[in-house]
Amino acid sequence: MAAHAAPVVGSFSLTGLSKATELKKRLWFTVAALIAFRLLSFIPLPGIDPLMLSSLFQTTQGGMLDLLNMFSAADWNA
Repeated sequence: MAAHAAPVVGSFSLTGLSKATELKKRLWFTVAALIAFRLLSFIPLPGIDPLMLSSLFQTTQGGMLDLLNMFSAADWNA
């Protein structure tokens, strides 16, 4: 098994990555989107009370159905 992997690993080089411009563009966009998401997650939204939101999350610590109830206003437990 290792004998088959040796030629594949030996022929791998990063010079082929320099030719893949579309892949590099997509990777840089993904990295930039993740950084922007992380930075923008710290900006508070106007009209949202953080204390009220934390108490809402404290009351809905059940599971996936409780999360669904919070967003859909459906009462699955009734």
